[in-house]
This record gives sequence, structure tokens and C-alpha cells, in this order.
Amino acid sequence: MVSMALRLVAVLASVRAWNLPSNPAAVALLHDAHAQRNVDIANATALYAAVVTMGDWAATGDALFALGELSFPGEGSVDYILRSARLGNPSAQHLLALMHAVGFPHPEVKQSTATAVVYDHFASTAGHGPASKSLGYRAMFSQGVPRSCAHALVYYKRAASIAASTHDIHSHIPTYPRLPELLDAPSAHSTRQDFDKLLFLASAATKTRNGATLHRIAKLLLAQQTPPPDYKFVRKLLHQAFEWGHLAAAAQLGRLHSHGWGVPINTTRARDFFLMAPENDAEALHGLGLLNLEAGMYDGRLALHYFQAASKLGHLNSIYYAATLLTAIAPQQSRRYFEAASKSGHVLATFKFAEIMERSNEITTPFEAKCTAVVALYKRVAESVAVPLMDTALAKFQTRDYTAAYYLYRLAAEEGSEVAQTNAAFLIQRGYVTEPNVDVSRWLLRHAARQGSAYAQLELALASYANADYAEAMALYSDLVSQTKFLSSTTAYVFVSPALFTVGYMYEMGYGVPQDRRKALEHYTRLSQVERRVHLPVALWKWKWWFQDAMAHVVECVLSIKANSLQHYRPELSRVHRVHHGTISPANVVHIASMCVYMRHSRHSNRHGRDTSSPRQNRHAINELI
Repeated sequence: MVSMALRLVAVLASVRAWNLPSNPAAVALLHDAHAQRNVDIANATALYAAVVTMGDWAATGDALFALGELSFPGEGSVDYILRSARLGNPSAQHLLALMHAVGFPHPEVKQSTATAVVYDHFASTAGHGPASKSLGYRAMFSQGVPRSCAHALVYYKRAASIAASTHDIHSHIPTYPRLPELLDAPSAHSTRQDFDKLLFLASAATKTRNGATLHRIAKLLLAQQTPPPDYKFVRKLLHQAFEWGHLAAAAQLGRLHSHGWGVPINTTRARDFFLMAPENDAEALHGLGLLNLEAGMYDGRLALHYFQAASKLGHLNSIYYAATLLTAIAPQQSRRYFEAASKSGHVLATFKFAEIMERSNEITTPFEAKCTAVVALYKRVAESVAVPLMDTALAKFQTRDYTAAYYLYRLAAEEGSEVAQTNAAFLIQRGYVTEPNVDVSRWLLRHAARQGSAYAQLELALASYANADYAEAMALYSDLVSQTKFLSSTTAYVFVSPALFTVGYMYEMGYGVPQDRRKALEHYTRLSQVERRVHLPVALWKWKWWFQDAMAHVVECVLSIKANSLQHYRPELSRVHRVHHGTISPANVVHIASMCVYMRHSRHSNRHGRDTSSPRQNRHAINELI
């Protein structure tokens, strides 16, 4: 407790550092170091070290954190982070909070949820979004603190506000692969391979003078995050497509000139290109709307006209801008626009819709239900910010440093990242790492499943099934194949397919539920719709049931003949026993079985469902067998 108090006093005292005069030379050198970070790490490290010696406390805190981050989680990185946190750097304080939550082999970083919460409070107060996000997750899901939706709302709103204020409307939300899906289809997550394929296709399209293909390739290159778009090359492709008669390329050329991507901003040239695009081109309509919002040519009514026209064509940014312009004149319509864009993942629209929902006074809606819905929206906005830990973790995994990858995913999981929770659990489940605490894997799986991880839900169901806890397994499998949150991913079928099969099999065999072939067949049919390769196996399954029924009837009939049904024919049986010394030969058993099949067919042929064969006929058949 004493050491904890001393650390708190040190942190509080260090806050005064932010009010000290700044050293412009240190700040300039810090910017140079940041610029060199992705180009020459050795040079950047030397520059950061120089900043530390220049006496600017804020710049020193940033430089120390950068030095620790570059080598994290390697040896010596924690010392840099500790020094940075003591100078009041919120990023360092938040990283220390994550390390205290998970634990780290360092004498000054012991596992302590209380310490983690304190560090995150300081970082959150300093305006650090991820720290607020972690506190919101703790409050919402009762992680080391009492559950409180009201507190979660405060923290998630704070994190979402920071994310929305720095969000670039033209950028894409960063996505991180789930390791189970990455290993199932590695090429689907390779941006480098995608980029090389696009270059190859562009070369082929240029040779054939295919303007439509060049236009599509240019649009994909503009949307690429890694590597950043080469605007000069993209402009060349678009000009070629336009010259070869593909007018839709004019809209993208207008974007380049209106935003200054690779060329100086030129609104006049941008307008000319937008007007040359086809009339129903959503990008051109959106561009014209933006131009009418520019200072000096502002025309809100005309801008709204263009945005609404583009909105009808599905342009997300236009829906957001139309909603913004409608806020003052048609608030209900504005709300519908924000909600529509939010459902499609638009970050700023989601934030605005969350604010509207939070302010609404719907008496019929209980506070807890309303709070949960609003928190979910703010959480989505807060999670739209890039997480460097996730990038580093994936890089470590790809270089087969599985221990470091696991630890980094564990840290990110403390921020409430479902992907990080899934990946950390996956590394344990598949034996990449050994986790001495057996409860950690189940904790990760439970929390990932709660947030919509189909892989985690399937693993929990498999564990329950393996332990013969069929009731729990059925509940988990049923949720997996029915709840929307598990079906949103494009690769969800990988996990939903085995769940559908197992549910069908449990109904077929009566594991944890009454036997019901109708429900079993229903799930097998759904499986064939999700995974087309099982059409034939499902058809064979139906034949299997017919064969099983036939064989069951035959066995029942044979046993019945042997035990009870031939009481009327004891003379014949006695003769069989005398002739065969008390046994019936296998060949005769086959003949009896064949007769049972015939009798079964006769019963099914009769419209009244009665056996039409008489005892005399049956006796004759048995005599023939003898």
C-alpha cells in the first residue's frame, strides 16, 4: 500500500510537467523521430534518445514511451514505459494499466486489477481514448469492478468522442484478422498479395484497353490502407480509363482534384470532372454536394439535393451529410438517416445516432435497455481507432514468436477487443502457447463469445459436448446457429457448419433432447444450405435412416419369430430343432429375414395398414425354409 501511495504521489506530481515551458527544439526533434520511425528504426531510436536529454518533460515522456514501444515486450522496454508514465504520459500509463491487469515478469509490474484501474483513470483524465475504452469495458462487463451501465456509458462516450473528433471520414476502419480465419484462408488477409494482384490485372487491362477494369482497379487501390495509395499511378489509370470511354472514371478524377490527392486542390477542375460523370454516379453526386458546402460557393439546399440523390444510390458519406443538413429542418428524417448510416458501419453517423438515442426520452423503454443499446453504439465508435498492439501481435505471430503474440493479444483483450480475446484463446486452444492458469482460456472464450465470436462459442460448445454436458452444449450450439451476432462474419460458415451438424446429430441420437428426426433433418438441411458440399452426404443420410429402419424391423421381426410369433407353429419348430440339432442355420436366418421384409412391405402396401398374409401362408413359408 505504501509503495502504491508513493507511485500515486509521483504520478500526481508529474502532472505539473504538462504546465512547464516547452522546448521547441525538442518538439521539432521529436517530430523528426516520429517521421523516421517507419523508415529507419535505428535513426529514430537515436533521435528519441536525444530528445530525452533536452529537458522538455512532455517531449521526454513521449520519447521514452516511443523507445519502450519500439522494443516492447522485449527486455528493457518496461523501464522506459515506467519512466514515461511517471512523467505523466497517458499512453504509458494506459500500457502500464494493461500490464498490471495481465501481469508481467518485472519487479515493478505485479498483477493487480486495482492498480490497473488507477493508471487508466489517470490516462483517461488526460484524454486518452483507449484508457476510457478499457474502463468502459470493465464497468459494462464487471471486470474487476461492480457492473454499472451508467459508468460504462460515461467512459465509452468519452472514448467515442475522442475517436469521432479525430476520425477521417474518407478513411477505412482498421480491421484485424482472427487467427482461426487467417489460418483457414491465409491469402484472404494478405494485403501485399492483393496489391500485387491488382498491379497484374492493371497491366493486363492496359494491354486490352479495358477502361471498366482499370476504373475498378483504381477504386480498389484508393481504398487500400497498406501500402498507402500511389495517387500518381491511380490518376494515370483513371485518365486512361476515361480516355477509353469509361465516363465513370471522371468521378474518381474529380475526387483526386477536390481532395488534393496527388495533385493540387482544384475545385473548378473537380466540378468539371464530376459533371462529366454519368448522371446516376453516386460518387459524382456526392462530390458535387461537397463542393456546394465550400466557403465562397455555399449552397446548403443544392448540397442537400445532391446528397439525397447520392443517398438513394447507397453512398454512406452522403447519407451522413444529408442527415447533418436535415438536423435543423427535419430532425425525425435526420434521425432515420443517421440510423441507416450507422447500421452500415459509418463511424460519425453512429456517434451522432448514439447521441440522439441518449437524449431521447422514451418513457416505455427501461433505462437499462436504453443504456445498453447506447453503450453498444459508443463502443463501436471507440473501437474504430487503430490499435498498435494488434498490429504488433500479428507481426509476432507471423514471425512465429507465439509467446509475444499471445501476451500482446492478452493486453489488447483487456481493452475489450473481441478479436484479441479470440486470438489469445486460439493460441492456447491450439497449443501455440501454454497457459498455466486453466481458467484463462475459458475466461477469454466466454468474453469473446459474449461479443459475437463464433469461434469462441463453438469451442465452448465443443467443451461442454466432450464433458457430456449435453444440455449446456445444446444451448451453446443453438445460440451459435440462431443469433445474428455470430452470423455477421463472411467466414462464419466455418464455425456454424459444425454446429448445425452437431445439433442435428444430437436430435437424431437423443443427446440432451428427445429424439426427433424431423428436427435433425431440419438442421442437416440448413447445413447443406450453408455448406453446399454436404448436399450429397445429407441425401445419403436420409438413405441411412431408411436402411436403419428396415434393418431394425428385420431384427425385430426375426427376434419376434424366434421368441413369440411362431407359437402357432411349434411342430415345425420342433422339426427344425431336430433336423439342425437345436439350431437354425445362418442361411435360414437370412430367409426368415427376407420373409420379414416381405411381410413389412405387404403391411405398408395395404391401405388399411394390416398384414394381409394369413397364418396358413406364414406356416407354408416356414415349411419352405425347412
